[in-house]
Amino acid sequence: MIEAILIPFKGKIIFAGGFRPYPISFGEGFKKGLNADFEKSKSKFGIISSFDQPIQENEQSEEELLRFYLKNKYNREEFWNEINKILEKNPNLNNVYHNEIGKSYVRETKKILSEIGAKSGWFAIVNSQIAASGKTKGEVTERIKDILPEDKLSSAHIFEYGNKKQAEK
Repeated sequence: MIEAILIPFKGKIIFAGGFRPYPISFGEGFKKGLNADFEKSKSKFGIISSFDQPIQENEQSEEELLRFYLKNKYNREEFWNEINKILEKNPNLNNVYHNEIGKSYVRETKKILSEIGAKSGWFAIVNSQIAASGKTKGEVTERIKDILPEDKLSSAHIFEYGNKKQAEK
């Protein structure tokens, strides 16, 4: 934590003098909370770099707000009520919800694929489940069309997995 005096100078925000640091450390939960507050403020107002313009709240669509709330595990937990309110109000965003949840499981899924020695390929994930796989993105796209109804296709998140160890063999 630091203390600083911010002042306007030639259309920019600068600090006057030095910083005054405080020998305080924050726990992981507190840091995540600060980061979530920062991300929410940045999403609402942008980065404020001048005192010359009035601070205005950015217009965000419900889809943009939902994507922000689903961005990471902390946000999903912190904004769970807001997520549910958006989905209740606008059920058309369910596909966005499922796609974003799927996206959040890609790293974990890639780790599991690596552990089992899977070969390189493309995968479609819906929520936390692999729904289709193939050697090319086109194959996966066609397979997911056979599995999901047309109005749910956008709920699948398609990603490429490349196991370098397997590719070298």
